Amino acid sequence: MNRVRLLYGLAALALIGALAGCAPAPTATPASAPAAGPTETLAPTEVPTAAATPTVAATDTPAATATPAVTPTPTVVIKTGAIGERIEAGGMALTVNKVTNVDAIGDTKPSDGATLLVLNVTIEDISHEQTPINPFDFVLVMADNSQVNPIFAAPDPVLQSNSIKAGQKVTGNVTFEIPTDAKGYVVQFQPLVFGEGYEPIRVTLGQ
Repeated sequence: MNRVRLLYGLAALALIGALAGCAPAPTATPASAPAAGPTETLAPTEVPTAAATPTVAATDTPAATATPAVTPTPTVVIKTGAIGERIEAGGMALTVNKVTNVDAIGDTKPSDGATLLVLNVTIEDISHEQTPINPFDFVLVMADNSQVNPIFAAPDPVLQSNSIKAGQKVTGNVTFEIPTDAKGYVVQFQPLVFGEGYEPIRVTLGQ
């Protein structure tokens, strides 16, 4: 009897299990989707404006500086005269009284192709308080502008180193050695005193 009851119990449990397996599965109710909120409008991204390239102001090119006018150096006019003529300049006066060519002065003789030129001169101080005088106040200016200084020998009366005052004069000889064929030369006289207003004086000798 108990065994029958056990079998019936097991059968009942199997039936219940079968029925439970055939029951439809509960349908899951989808959760309600949350209401969509207002769409957020994205602010437009501001694209940075490129910085404007600064306009470089044109630099005014300075006007060319005008070259100052050059004041021409005044031409020094040297007073020039002839043999035997009294010439005044710078408070002094010069007269070349005579010009002589000689072959020798004592033991002094010229080089080959040269001659000794003797000038007899008179120098006057017109307005200077005192003026030193010597043979080296004279120089021959040749045609090519080269200069010839006096030599130490001279016939009497020799022009000695001396000083003369305003109103005084002195006469003497000065000698130069020059080529025998020299032409176009002059003698120039100017006391070797700086800053006293002395001016050169010239006398034309060679033609």
